[in-house]
Amino acid sequence: MILFVFLTFMGCELGGRLDIQDMGDSGGYFLECYCIPGDRFHLTATLLSPISEPQLLDYSLEFDIYIQGDEQIKLYQSLYVHPDRNFIYNYASPQVVEPPACGYFELFATGPGGESIYARTAFPDQVYLDTVRIDKKQVFYTFAGSEHTAFNYYIASAFFFGEDEQVKKATRFHDLSQTAHTAEKNTFSLEIPEPVEDWKEIRVQLKRVTRENYIYQLAIKELANVNDDNLTSPILLPGNITNSLGIFTGYTEDVCTIVGGKRVRE
Repeated sequence: MILFVFLTFMGCELGGRLDIQDMGDSGGYFLECYCIPGDRFHLTATLLSPISEPQLLDYSLEFDIYIQGDEQIKLYQSLYVHPDRNFIYNYASPQVVEPPACGYFELFATGPGGESIYARTAFPDQVYLDTVRIDKKQVFYTFAGSEHTAFNYYIASAFFFGEDEQVKKATRFHDLSQTAHTAEKNTFSLEIPEPVEDWKEIRVQLKRVTRENYIYQLAIKELANVNDDNLTSPILLPGNITNSLGIFTGYTEDVCTIVGGKRVRE
């Protein structure tokens, strides 16, 4: 099956749309893979044209893809739509991600032209939301940092659900890698876009990510701001894959939902 997507594709981490015409001045392969505990291994692989040419993303390209952790896992080609993350991907495995005892995952892929594609990512410790509370203007959340300096990068998001199915989102990035006593508890806040009584449900999500993923997501955010401002300067996403654009990484997350002012653990 062939699927062509014109000009944009889904970015899974932040749930936004990436304008691939702003991703650089040269073409090449693009791979994006997030290893998430409890989820299946899944990956997007396609080919980008130079920004001077029209973009037609072909998800039917044949790659040979394996992920190596404590064991070797083959990813199979098909077309998938993730039911929870609103993300389209074209390679997956039925196996569920478990934190690797070796502490890392490796990506081995061969492109349609025989190109060798490689990446390696460390796997962060599990993150936990310690407390979550709200007032009329802010959502406060507390969590403990990691004892490992390399794993003290975080992305916090709050999703606000209204009676009319309206959804708004607020996101904040935390780089605690240079903070003393990083394993201590930290409290931060996100602004509520409307009075709290206007939202029937507030969902707080905290992700512990790798440094590479943190930088990558900041670039996506900058790209979204550039598009909102109608600027034309290209931004190259800073990934970690050899012979391909994109990102191969893993993260852990914790989610807390507030309904009727009461916390519901997910």
